[in-house]
Amino acid sequence: MIVIDQSRCNACGTCGRVCPRYVPETRARDGGEGKITEVCAARRHLCIDCGQCAAVCQHDAIRVDGLRPEQLVSITPHGIGGDALLALLEQRRSVRRYKDKPVPRDVLDRILEAAHRAPPAPGKACVGVIVIDDKAKLRELGRLTYALYEKLRGGLRNPIARHFIRRKAGARKIDQVQGFVMPAFEWYARWYHEGKGDEMQRDAPVIMLFHAPITAPTGDEFCLIAALHAVLMAETVGVGTLVNGLIPPACNNSPAARALLGLAPEREVYACLCLGYSKYVYRKAIRRRLAEVRYLD
Repeated sequence: MIVIDQSRCNACGTCGRVCPRYVPETRARDGGEGKITEVCAARRHLCIDCGQCAAVCQHDAIRVDGLRPEQLVSITPHGIGGDALLALLEQRRSVRRYKDKPVPRDVLDRILEAAHRAPPAPGKACVGVIVIDDKAKLRELGRLTYALYEKLRGGLRNPIARHFIRRKAGARKIDQVQGFVMPAFEWYARWYHEGKGDEMQRDAPVIMLFHAPITAPTGDEFCLIAALHAVLMAETVGVGTLVNGLIPPACNNSPAARALLGLAPEREVYACLCLGYSKYVYRKAIRRRLAEVRYLD
């Protein structure tokens, strides 16, 4: 919800035009003397506390619930050119082999600062991050992850169990698991039990789990955006990352894993990053292209 300080407002109407739901409304004053900007009573409940109105106001006349004054910072030139950004994006790559070297907490905090700057607005913040850099906790999460996938593997081999799994998870997702995940998991499980390493977690020294309420609109998308912010910052401080889609299902579906993480019943993990210092130095970048780009004329 927003409050407009009429002693500061000059009724320019910019806040109403920038608002995605036109909550502030500028109209002629009663009696026809000048204009006034007020919160539209009919649309008051549509306010999403995004802060767009406060951010654009030249006279600091708007206060947004859940957005403290110190959170509104002046915009300064960021100094990042298009070529520099493209170079960063081109050189970033997934890192799957890490040095046995911890990532200092101050470096992790720097990476998390980038995630803090991801949407949604502060008043609607829904994304949480669980950082695991303790080796014992990582080993326990790994054990629980393998246990869940081994249980799933057994179920998919049983025609009756496979039928119910497909009904619950959806045929498309299960087909992806059977066609892409399970062939590699056969080897991962073998190496894991032989003590050769944890390919599910890639033996990463740090894992970040991004979670949101199940009921939050687009909570899964906000988690992915926050993870992308973290990835880009990690690249600038020399930390390699991997978006790991194998870990979240274990976090969400294993009661023991949920207990380990302290994950509330109403929340699920939607994105996972493995982080660490790359074991190898890459000499070349791979220029990637989208599958298709089309303008509709």
